[in-house]
Amino acid sequence: MAIKNQASLLAQLWDNDSGKLNVLRFSLRLLSWVYALVIRLRLWLYQKGWLAQKRVPCHVVSIGNITTGGTGKTPMTLYLAEEWQKRGYKVGIVSRGYRRKNKTPLVLVTDGTTIFATPDDVGDEPYLMAKRLEGVAIVVCADRFKACETLIHRFAVDVILLDDAFQHLKMHRDQNILIIDATKPFGNGHLLPCGPLREPLSAIKRSDCVIFSRVAKETAMHAMIQGVAPYQPQILQSCFETIGIIDLKTDEIFAPEVLSGKSVVPFCGIGNPDAFLSQLRDLGTNLCAAHIFEDHHDYKKSDLETIINSKDKKNDTWIVTTEKDAVKIKALMTETTKIYALRIGPVFKKGSENMLERLFEQ
Repeated sequence: MAIKNQASLLAQLWDNDSGKLNVLRFSLRLLSWVYALVIRLRLWLYQKGWLAQKRVPCHVVSIGNITTGGTGKTPMTLYLAEEWQKRGYKVGIVSRGYRRKNKTPLVLVTDGTTIFATPDDVGDEPYLMAKRLEGVAIVVCADRFKACETLIHRFAVDVILLDDAFQHLKMHRDQNILIIDATKPFGNGHLLPCGPLREPLSAIKRSDCVIFSRVAKETAMHAMIQGVAPYQPQILQSCFETIGIIDLKTDEIFAPEVLSGKSVVPFCGIGNPDAFLSQLRDLGTNLCAAHIFEDHHDYKKSDLETIINSKDKKNDTWIVTTEKDAVKIKALMTETTKIYALRIGPVFKKGSENMLERLFEQ
């Protein structure tokens, strides 16, 4: 299977052990040491109270990770929001709106009924969550405190989920949920910019619960759990299962089995493209040339044309992407374009019920 990869230079450096890159890697290591000093000092200032945290009169839950790239925060946030709703709570979500083009300090994505923004305005993840969730108000704002106050005053929410906020120490939270991707938990083990770690592993002790995502049967979990347990013994294991195949033209949803035996041209611009390709293989597809773009890729018509032209015209080949990528390409599609998206959701390891239920206690 040919793969056209447009991953970032840093990501390629982290995965490449070539000796030719030693000089550059040493320079990045020096920058990592400076970065480590800065984040340790910042944490110490908050712990000593010299930098104050802000609180709101609401149950606040942070969902974050310790590495850059995709760990599955968005599908996990969707799951947690729906579970809080099932228990009778009114939920709101705050996101920083990564790479959003609307620079207004605070943007209301949805009031839970109507979507007021585009993916370009607010970023792909907030828009996807707005499409998927009913009755959940969502705002994007770099100032998490201001965003939380807005949700409380305008929508009287009971629970606020902070998307990607583990490192946002300025905002007090009642729960810190840390998501770790079991397929590549800590990358090369180095801090930014020499590696993907946002913080040292000792930062895991700030969490109230660690959720390993993308745990496969063949994944060697023992060593990973042993590495995390000294910092946080509350550990859940989960995987993402495909729960539907969406026709982007009609919004019709098919059972995952519809792709079994089909030839598929996959494309995505997410943090962990290998996980997406693995899920397609698990569905029994025959993968053709895959088009892998940088995370949060800003698609253009030329990208779509390249993808469509790589499809075998003689066979019944499906073009498939992720649901996160799908929100950005619908406007680029023509009347004859046929593209499908995977909808995924978390499934937790059997025996996790009691620990999982504790996530929803106030």
